[in-house]
Amino acid sequence: MKKRTGLSKTQSIRYGGLIAVMCGRKPYKWILDSLIDKNFIIINTNSNTGKIIVTDKGHNELERLTKLAGLPTFEQIEKI
Repeated sequence: MKKRTGLSKTQSIRYGGLIAVMCGRKPYKWILDSLIDKNFIIINTNSNTGKIIVTDKGHNELERLTKLAGLPTFEQIEKI
């Protein structure tokens, strides 16, 4: 049996949504809703801008998916 590498479709969508939020962009509504439902992000309702904030759970998921994708994590990039 061949060992599976890379991210599944669901993981890729989640990863892309988290990356978009980290870069200050707003993902598609259905991706945004999914990230909110899974508590990876929250929308700051106290601000007029409705800023999207990545939770600790979201940061952990982003790091996990980064490692699964075979990419360097933020800590590894800073060392280079």
